[in-house]
Amino acid sequence: MRLIYPLFVLIGWLFLSGCNNSTSTEDIEKFESAFGKANSTGLSILVQEFEKTLLQRHQTSFVSQAYQAHLESIQNLHIFEDWLGYQQRRDSFFVSVGKLDSDEFWFKPDTVELVNGHIVEKHYHTNPITGELTRASRSETLQIYQNSDSVMNLSRQLRTFNMIGRWMYGLTSIEHPTPFVKGYIDAKEAAGDISMSIMANAFLHSKPNYNDYMVKRIILVETYY
Repeated sequence: MRLIYPLFVLIGWLFLSGCNNSTSTEDIEKFESAFGKANSTGLSILVQEFEKTLLQRHQTSFVSQAYQAHLESIQNLHIFEDWLGYQQRRDSFFVSVGKLDSDEFWFKPDTVELVNGHIVEKHYHTNPITGELTRASRSETLQIYQNSDSVMNLSRQLRTFNMIGRWMYGLTSIEHPTPFVKGYIDAKEAAGDISMSIMANAFLHSKPNYNDYMVKRIILVETYY
């Protein structure tokens, strides 16, 4: 059932978002206020770099055509089987702008790591007063009978979509989201991590306005490679 429900959400998105609505200035301001000034500035810089790459890669001078070709290439080739390698490339791009905190988009689940002969347990918890997500850790001396291989394997878990990060907080702070943005929020709340090819297919069928502030950022976050 967990897999079927998100599929219905995506199908509904295709019917709801097939129009060229644009995010209003007021809603952009609400998003940036919730997402944070530094994060908003950093993401805007990445959008500019992303568009330069797309224009060169697809040999066009029109941004909308470049976005369309980008999504079609993902949809048709069905690439990105190496999720860990993809995440490493994506994370490297996002951290290239020091102002942007990639943990607001994706984070590692609770993990256990082996550090200098100690087991370090790391986990996230939400501050009950501020609602902010913080990282905590607890260290114990490694016992001789403990399986260090299994500990190290746990530390290699993939990063997953951060449902309570500032990216989602910013999106849900938009008072009047366009059908495209509303569909994206619903899909992420239902499924979290979604295959890039599935997202590209949903984006293409929704016929988005590639000049829209939020559309640019959503496509970057979900389909950068």
